[in-house]
Amino acid sequence: MSLSQLQSAITHYRQQLKAHEAQAEQALEQAYAQVLSTIQPMLDQLYQQISDKLDAGEEIPLSWLYEQRRLEAISQYIEGQINHFGMLAQMQVGQLQQQAVQLGQQAAQWLLQATVPTGIQWSFGIPSPSALAQFIGATQVGSPLADLFSGFGAEAAQGVKDALITGLSLGYNPRDIAPSVQQALGISRNRALTISRTEMIRSYRGANLETYRANDDVVDGWIWNCAFAHQFLTRRVGQTSWGRWASTPQIYQTHRQISRVGVSGSMGRARPHNVRYLGQSMMAGAMAISRWMTS
Repeated sequence: MSLSQLQSAITHYRQQLKAHEAQAEQALEQAYAQVLSTIQPMLDQLYQQISDKLDAGEEIPLSWLYEQRRLEAISQYIEGQINHFGMLAQMQVGQLQQQAVQLGQQAAQWLLQATVPTGIQWSFGIPSPSALAQFIGATQVGSPLADLFSGFGAEAAQGVKDALITGLSLGYNPRDIAPSVQQALGISRNRALTISRTEMIRSYRGANLETYRANDDVVDGWIWNCAFAHQFLTRRVGQTSWGRWASTPQIYQTHRQISRVGVSGSMGRARPHNVRYLGQSMMAGAMAISRWMTS
């Protein structure tokens, strides 16, 4: 398998991953816009009441917000609507996790197949469902991530309450209060987008690794890479890396049986003789080092 063919295939999987991310982002943006459109008329009504009093030269005491359940009613409504957005976001992230897991397995299988020497027939294993459940099940009821989504509404409602109370206490008009309210409402949107990307990458990368683990009879290990601008730095598994992550497949082939005597740790198998470097490429995920036994 030539380097250009490897790069072409890896680019294909990377583009698919980006396409899924773009679809999820669009769905989240549309859901947030829909929820915001239902909240805004209620806020506009409150802003108009404040403006009318200020235009009439009246002072607005803080107690006015609590009269006629003004603050309570708007807080409850915002909490309910943002919680609805949180439920939609949770479902969207769950779908993205499943797509990333499938794509991660496909990419890993392709990279493994690319290491098979000419003339050898080999069927690679697949991860067990229980090994992949940790990624797909991360948004299930009772999980920390699910609890985070379910807390979107209360957080947004409290943020809006604080913005309204602070604004009136300082004598602000609605034009000055509105940006703080919008910022409080936007926290849920920003978090949902961040979570969706993080979970997509985690699920894709995890499926990569589980596929390699399911084939530990031929996969000797993997190496992590991270990128700072255009510089890629190799990191061993277990070490911390920062920046954009990618992998550099460094595929080796041997013409001698591998001895497993003297194993020292997960990366400590004895190195074979007559190792031949086959090529490298970059991909979001882990890379496998495969060593084949032909004698």
